[in-house]
Amino acid sequence: MARGRKGENRVRDAYLACKTIKVQFERCYNNFKRKELPPESLEECETLKREYQGCILYYMDKFGIIRV
Repeated sequence: MARGRKGENRVRDAYLACKTIKVQFERCYNNFKRKELPPESLEECETLKREYQGCILYYMDKFGIIRV
């Protein structure tokens, strides 16, 4: 039983790590759309988006999660 919880904690921690990047991306992109950020900041937003996607794929592979 404790073994399952440990695994759940690792997945939850991975999810939260990726979620943090996602929130940063959304904030960046929303500010860009509202023209609160200069046009060159779009590249920074896209970098955050790629980091988030890479994070999700990494942890899906690490924990053997298959998305259907």
